[in-house]
Amino acid sequence: SAVVLTPLLRERWFGTLDALELRNYNKIWPRDLVSARHSHCDVESVEEVAARVQSLVLELEAEYEGKSIVFSSHADTLQIAQCYFAGADVRTFSMYRFRNGEVRELKRCPTSLPEPVPL
Repeated sequence: SAVVLTPLLRERWFGTLDALELRNYNKIWPRDLVSARHSHCDVESVEEVAARVQSLVLELEAEYEGKSIVFSSHADTLQIAQCYFAGADVRTFSMYRFRNGEVRELKRCPTSLPEPVPL
């Protein structure tokens, strides 16, 4: 087994809101539900996060075929990844919040997602 550190799983960039109090991110998440491409406040778009996670997944699947892979990252990145894997609309990622330390299996099926919880 190997531990791979990669910037492709880094926390989502929140532009001018980065490193501010969490409540400031509430200006972004409702916009995410409308557009996966928006970059209000210079935030990294949901689409950009999904693309970098997709790139990592393709790379790791090729290198570790038939192996189990564990991701550890920040909430937005993991929630966007789970929606991408499940084939769900990535704009809805914020409705599938992780609890601290929670582990979820990523499956390629929308029914694998937990019950959505609106913002």
